Amino acid sequence: MAVLDKSSKDSLNTPYFMINEQALINNLEKAKQLKAISGAKLVLALKCFSTWGTFDTIKPYLDGTTSSGPYEVRLGHEKFGGETHAYSVGYSDADIEAVKPLSDKIIFNSLSQLNHHYQQCKEDTSLGLRINPEMSVAGQDLANPARPYSRLGVKQSLLDLSVTDKVDGFMFHMNCENKDVDAFIKVLDHISSTFAAYLDKLSWLSLGEASFLLIQATQSKS
Repeated sequence: MAVLDKSSKDSLNTPYFMINEQALINNLEKAKQLKAISGAKLVLALKCFSTWGTFDTIKPYLDGTTSSGPYEVRLGHEKFGGETHAYSVGYSDADIEAVKPLSDKIIFNSLSQLNHHYQQCKEDTSLGLRINPEMSVAGQDLANPARPYSRLGVKQSLLDLSVTDKVDGFMFHMNCENKDVDAFIKVLDHISSTFAAYLDKLSWLSLGEASFLLIQATQSKS
């Protein structure tokens, strides 16, 4: 990343983004500490921050990227490396063909999407399903799966244990812009009790793009 003095900054055309590299590193050091304490993997949500000029700074700290569409999958695979996670609220057949060779994990938003694409990609990557816990601490309605008429993820009433024959992991995304750790813990407790029978059969659990967490289970999928 280039270091600019005052004279060079004054000569730049506006508008432009200026990133404080030391502030970024300070945050990444906190991420490093979280990884060490929790055993979780951390992946960069490209929907939130896709400035690839910073990727060389970020790479030593994080384990890969997660995306919300095929172009972000390609960006993460080509420019960041590590694990590449693909999520979308809806994939076309062409989307799946584009992300399959680039992705370590493909996460579907609905049972219909999982069933439609399962044969197309079951041999190529680890598959996951987004779950709607019907409880959320998200700071905005756009990212709140518990809002009325939400289609963000699959509700428990539509699930049965046979889904674990097709997927290795679940994604819960319900913490966007939340800054209250106690509220987040309450949601985790809800997930732990409500979905306990499923969690025991999974090999990984993603806590969503906004929380940047992927917990890799130590046991193999049963």
